[in-house]
Amino acid sequence: MDLTLSALVRTSLKETGECELPAHLGAVEPSVELLRDFAHSRGVSAEMLSAIELATVEGLNNAIKHAAKGKIDASVKLRWQLTSGKLEVSITDSGQFSPGPKWFEPPDDPLAESGRGGFLMRSLMDQVDHENGPDGHVLRLTKHIGHLEAPRNAAEIDQELSAMTQDLSDSYESLAALFSISTLLATTPEFSVFLSEVLSRLRTLVNAGKAYVRFAGADGVWRMGGLSGSQGTALPLGTTPNELELQAWREQRELTVENTAQTSAGEALRHMAAGDFICPISFANHALGVLVVGRRTGEYFTAGQLNLVRTVGDYLAIACTTSELQKQRESQQRVAREFQIAASIQQSLLPRQMPLIPGWEIEGQCHSANEVGGDYFDIIEKPGVGFLVVIADVMGKGLPAALLAMILRTSVRARLDLVTEPGRLMTNINEQLHADLADLNMFITTQFAWFDTLNNRVLITSAGHCDALVARSETRDMRPLSGQGGVPLGVMRDTVYTSDEFAVEPLDRLLFITDGLYEIEGISGQQLGIDGLIKVACSVQHTAPKAFATALLENLSFRGNKDRPADDRTLVVVQRSTKP
Repeated sequence: MDLTLSALVRTSLKETGECELPAHLGAVEPSVELLRDFAHSRGVSAEMLSAIELATVEGLNNAIKHAAKGKIDASVKLRWQLTSGKLEVSITDSGQFSPGPKWFEPPDDPLAESGRGGFLMRSLMDQVDHENGPDGHVLRLTKHIGHLEAPRNAAEIDQELSAMTQDLSDSYESLAALFSISTLLATTPEFSVFLSEVLSRLRTLVNAGKAYVRFAGADGVWRMGGLSGSQGTALPLGTTPNELELQAWREQRELTVENTAQTSAGEALRHMAAGDFICPISFANHALGVLVVGRRTGEYFTAGQLNLVRTVGDYLAIACTTSELQKQRESQQRVAREFQIAASIQQSLLPRQMPLIPGWEIEGQCHSANEVGGDYFDIIEKPGVGFLVVIADVMGKGLPAALLAMILRTSVRARLDLVTEPGRLMTNINEQLHADLADLNMFITTQFAWFDTLNNRVLITSAGHCDALVARSETRDMRPLSGQGGVPLGVMRDTVYTSDEFAVEPLDRLLFITDGLYEIEGISGQQLGIDGLIKVACSVQHTAPKAFATALLENLSFRGNKDRPADDRTLVVVQRSTKP
């Protein structure tokens, strides 16, 4: 028998609703539709509404199939009530039902077509209850739906759509402006020119009378940037911002001044009959300054125009920061290039090749911890007479130490008449350099060794430098040469330096070093020390001077715990041959 919807259901919709339907599966859908319309009209979300519908359909199907089965004129009642953020649905049939312990669990047979109703309802709803009474069995389904907004009328929806349309239009305008600004940033070489162009375009876009930026420098000095607009020319354009601008910068918040003529008596903007919008500019929580735009009184900005000003302010913050970083990179590149040049100059001042002196073998190597360093060595030959070994370590590292090392080299080579008397030579150089070193609060440790090749002896003078080491031909054991000391250059003006004399036998080997060779810190953090250096040197002692120097430095680099040495490493090896 075909029945119309009006014959199938009776309903009353308010904060509660109900309908009574015959025990016929065809009546389920129109009944649930009434529940759906009720919940939807009160703002229940689509996701929750779907869960409520499915659980209700399952409950009605169970009531019709089981509780009302075989009864003439049987009916099922569907009621719902919306209170305090929850929707309660009750289904009443004329039978009795008590769920078993597994009613809420899925069937043991995963392929079974029935027995899933309780599990499904429990999964979809927050609470499922059964109650048997004189009117029959009641199934209650509860869903917590939270706070619901009141339904909006057509006027409100139209107003919201208009606002969304305006926002979308403003967004397109802002996007177009940013594309234009991006093009300027890519094509304008100077940030100041870029800033002026951006503010000029911003003034046109928002119909502003003036637009300018004040930047707060790290040195505390404010700088004016990109003045645009005829009104702006009447402002005091000093580097100091007015009180309102300072307030916006300090508090990092926007300030709106509808009429500057109504500001306090001491305010610099008071004489300007204008409406100003002051927008702070910041990047990564660092306050950079303020962006100010203004119009004549009575012509203030729209919300969309203010959003565009904010967007341009954010973009200027990024552009300003990028410009500063670019300047820093360029400065760092210049410094790096200058260090490269200094390193090249320093390397060019070191002996390019060791002198070939009959009866003697000489090798020298210098490795700086940085691009340039304060270590230095030199070999100065006086043909037929002998040669002078100079090794030095300037206090400190980097370019200042390298410059002083170059000055020392120049001073030594300026007094070649004294190379055979290392004590007098060092005394003379100390007198020359003392004043400059004292002013710089720096000093130089150095060692001069004159090798008299005619008499096979060496005169060594030291100015606070580390001891030379010697390996005698008889034992091949390496030990420090005694009797060395002295005051570093630049400490005392009137210091008189003297020399210690040693004989050099065939196959004797002398090693002149800087402290970077034995102050190496291993993985444990302990320094190698002189004894450790001697032990390493003895392990490669059997090689010729050049191979010995290379092997020693490589061995020391391997023992260090850093990618780069903490100090410069310089050595000079001198060995007397068996044949003249």
